[in-house]
Amino acid sequence: MKKGILIYLLTSAVCLANIKVDTIKKSETTKKYTYEFSYPSLSLDGKTLPINQEIEKNISYNIKGFTRVGEHNPYSDRPYEAQSIFKDYKNNFGITSILESIYTYTGGNHGMTGFTSYNISNKTGKNLKFNDIFRRGAREYFEKEIRDNIIKDVKVNKEKTKYFRDSSTRFVDLDNAVIFFRGDNLVIRYQQYAIAPYSSGTPEFEFSKEEIKEFLKEI
Repeated sequence: MKKGILIYLLTSAVCLANIKVDTIKKSETTKKYTYEFSYPSLSLDGKTLPINQEIEKNISYNIKGFTRVGEHNPYSDRPYEAQSIFKDYKNNFGITSILESIYTYTGGNHGMTGFTSYNISNKTGKNLKFNDIFRRGAREYFEKEIRDNIIKDVKVNKEKTKYFRDSSTRFVDLDNAVIFFRGDNLVIRYQQYAIAPYSSGTPEFEFSKEEIKEFLKEI
C-alpha cells in the first residue's frame, strides 16, 4: 500500500498588480482513497494576506471530511477520489480573482464539483464581499437579467434547453453561485445542479464592465 502525505509550496508565482499568487499542494494516497489539493497562498508587497487563513481552514475542513468518508469506502478496487484546483484571472477591475473548484467522487455514476471564489483588492489585499464591490440594486439587477435569459432560452429551445425547465428561475439567487472577474467582465457561475442538470455543467453568465459601471463602487 502506498501511503504518504505531501505538503509543499511551489514558487511559480503569478503577479497580478501587487498580489502574488503561490501554490500549496497537499496529497495522500491509500487503498481506500486518494486526494490532491492545490490551493493559493496570497501575499501583497511581501506580506501574507489574512485570507490565507480562511483558505487553509476551508481546505483542511474538506480534507478531513473526505478522508473520514473515504475510510469507510466499501470497494477494495475503487478508491474514492478528491481533487482541488484553482485559477487566478487577470482583469480590469483592480481585483485578483481566484476561482477554486473541488471535485469529489465517492461512488455512483459521477463525482461532484463545487466552486469557491475569492476577490482580492490589489490595493489593500482585502477579500472583497459582494457589498464591498457593488452598490445597492446590483443583486436584483443581475438576478433579473439571468432569470430573463433562462426564461428566453427555455422558450426558444424548449426540450433542448440546458436549464431545468420548471425550477431554474426560482434558484437564480446569487447565493447559489460564485462571482469572479475575468478580463472586462463580471462572471457569475452557478453551482452544479443549481439551475441545470449535470449534463449542462455549471452555467455562467457574463456582464461587461461598461454594462455594470453604475453599480461598481470605488475599490
